[in-house]
Amino acid sequence: MPPRFLPLLLSSALLAGCAGSSELARPRLDLGLIQDASSAEPGFRGPGVGIEKPAGGVRVSEEDIRLAMESAGPLEGPVRVAVVEITRAWEGANRPTSVSPEELAAFREALGGSVESVQTVPQMFLPDAADLPTLRYAAARVGANALFVFNREANEGTYFNAWSNLNWLILPIFCVPGKTAEVYAAAEGALIDVATSRVRAVAAADVRLDTVITTAASSRRPLEELDREGRLKSVELLGLDLGRQVGSLRVGQK
Repeated sequence: MPPRFLPLLLSSALLAGCAGSSELARPRLDLGLIQDASSAEPGFRGPGVGIEKPAGGVRVSEEDIRLAMESAGPLEGPVRVAVVEITRAWEGANRPTSVSPEELAAFREALGGSVESVQTVPQMFLPDAADLPTLRYAAARVGANALFVFNREANEGTYFNAWSNLNWLILPIFCVPGKTAEVYAAAEGALIDVATSRVRAVAAADVRLDTVITTAASSRRPLEELDREGRLKSVELLGLDLGRQVGSLRVGQK
């Protein structure tokens, strides 16, 4: 092939329409734990993240949450936060889990000096299924007056990028970086007053990460690394979002 045609061939390959593109959608989250627990009983299980009230009970609506947040008033006294993640369980119930030291440190640093302390609840103190009364009690056991519960999900995928066209044109040995691995992580959490069960703030985070690998390479390890990075980043962004709201909160009052 004459060298003068190589730039034209390269540009044509990179602009070719047969290369794939990212179509990852935002992960779907369900934070059903945000509800009024005043008449809820611990120990029963329900759909979503958390519990439902017994028969006849009604979930708290987004309007209820908004009104509770608007009436919270200014911060009175130091806020001591206990952080718990709600994870999806195979049995159908959703399980509260402790936060790893690395993620807890990222969350604490993101919050900065807006709260007095940030800690997680040891797994031995957490219930098997996510019910709000028991979680509030567990948070109180570690000296917290606010409970931050959050849920996160991630979508992942791979696609051939524009560089992959070079495999068929001039490099059929599949050594070019023709594949992109991508992870889209999303998280949402609620800060709940341990004493009153009222929702004081709602935080959210979206993270999209990708990396380029060779066409013939396995995407399993890159996706695992991106997922770990996305989980850590989502917790950090939740802390930043929550930290912007803590200055207008008040805990421990009806």
